[in-house]
Amino acid sequence: MRGTKGFLFSILSTFTASLTAVIAKALVSDLNPLLLNAVIYTSAFLLSFPYLFLKNSKPRFTSRTLLSGISLSLYGALLYYSFLTIKASVGGLAISIFPVITSILASLLYKERLGRREIIALALSASAIALVSSVSNPAGVLLALLSSLFLSIYTLLLKDSSVETVSSVLLGSSLASWIFVVMSGAPLNASSLLAVPLGALSILGTALWIEAVEAIGPSRASLGALSYPFFVLSLSILLLKESVVLSEIIAYSLAFLSLFLVLLR
Repeated sequence: MRGTKGFLFSILSTFTASLTAVIAKALVSDLNPLLLNAVIYTSAFLLSFPYLFLKNSKPRFTSRTLLSGISLSLYGALLYYSFLTIKASVGGLAISIFPVITSILASLLYKERLGRREIIALALSASAIALVSSVSNPAGVLLALLSSLFLSIYTLLLKDSSVETVSSVLLGSSLASWIFVVMSGAPLNASSLLAVPLGALSILGTALWIEAVEAIGPSRASLGALSYPFFVLSLSILLLKESVVLSEIIAYSLAFLSLFLVLLR
């Protein structure tokens, strides 16, 4: 039961991250990606306190979760920058390499092991990314792949955490994001307030992800992110009117097989 609940939380968190990414893609044409990132995580941090109050929990701050939040901020910054040159659907496929990276690192650091079916699913996901990378902007795909690395580090640092640390994670994300803004010299503007509502999605997604990792561990929680490209594809077609080419259809077919194998567990 705990495993099923944890996997469900990872799917729900992935959906909120997908929706945030697609809306961010629509905003990056008018907003600096670093400023967009900072506004999202700052509003999420402020919302974390009423969220924990509603759950009858008190915030808990640790150095490890602050570091996790910094990694989360780097994920957002790199992904939003990639959206300047690639479609949201391509970025979604690139992010699906995240479970592969997480599983490799978790096996080295925490001795977590995956079954044969899950390993095949990860291989299919990697093949899908390789295919779509060959027909997209290389720099944009590389940025999205790098964002996956930091998403993995974020997830691994959450091991043994609980939902009470969500404010700590988002504080780290917020502080790091504003440091990036200052270092880049990105101009502030009132239109950045359009990103404030995304903070609500971010706090919900972060809290669900922490609970998923707590319930089933980093590598198994990351398998829920195999649904990321499908959520992003559906939302980008619906909200951004993006088109899909043949190579992306093949890549998404491979990604679908990987998700199917995971859901058979």
